[in-house]
Amino acid sequence: MTEFKRIPPEQAQALREKGAVVVDVRDPQAFAASHISG
Repeated sequence: MTEFKRIPPEQAQALREKGAVVVDVRDPQAFAASHISG
């Protein structure tokens, strides 16, 4: 199984700008509280 690690928001943004796909695996309540656009 693939391992996941936490990364800082700045690193996530830089990866998104290079075309990376972000998969949000949090529960619906956490997603509703705050999430990135897209």
